[in-house]
Amino acid sequence: SSKPTIKLQEQDVFDKILQTCPTNIEIEEFTSYFPITSDNLLKKYDCVNGMNPNYSGDLDPKLTIYHLLRIMKATHFRSKLPWTEKNLYDWFKQNVKGIHINSNAELSFCCNPTQVINLKQAVLQDKNKNKWINLHSGTGMMDLLILAIHEARHVDIPHTCDYKDKNLEEIGAWGVQYYLAMYIAAELPENYQSQYARDSALNSAQDIKETRFCDYP
Repeated sequence: SSKPTIKLQEQDVFDKILQTCPTNIEIEEFTSYFPITSDNLLKKYDCVNGMNPNYSGDLDPKLTIYHLLRIMKATHFRSKLPWTEKNLYDWFKQNVKGIHINSNAELSFCCNPTQVINLKQAVLQDKNKNKWINLHSGTGMMDLLILAIHEARHVDIPHTCDYKDKNLEEIGAWGVQYYLAMYIAAELPENYQSQYARDSALNSAQDIKETRFCDYP
């Protein structure tokens, strides 16, 4: 099916963040709270217009992590999150003590070592992550944000029904993923994203509710 053609509004906050570079102050903060490690020797870090010119075709995985954390820090919902009194960034900071760029893992996971989430290198290098939602692929930084929060929740609670959760009420990793997608759809200021992005988040939440809980009717 063809994707709708939507002109990016000047005021779409998330895409504006992704089109700029993290400041040195931001990088110092992020690397002090979340030391970044990698299996591979990464190319020289650089940033022009939100991208690393040393990466041809792929995104710089380290830069993608900085963008992820910048987006997380800018995310302030109108209502309190169901699983914490804190805002999203402060909760993540409480749970996660490092981020490992994993080139060998089949999937991203938590945790090795303790409180260090492993993000799959290929996911971080995917050029769709340079947009909040890429209209052509239907994926983007939104998916990475939701994934990172899912993995961070595993610091508190494992899956309780094989790779699924028993139910939504326990607010495990899939429950947190469901609620975060719902909050992205409904609890952010209008100018943060397009209507298409809100609809994508809502569809994602519905899919999680129907497929990731053993007790779902």
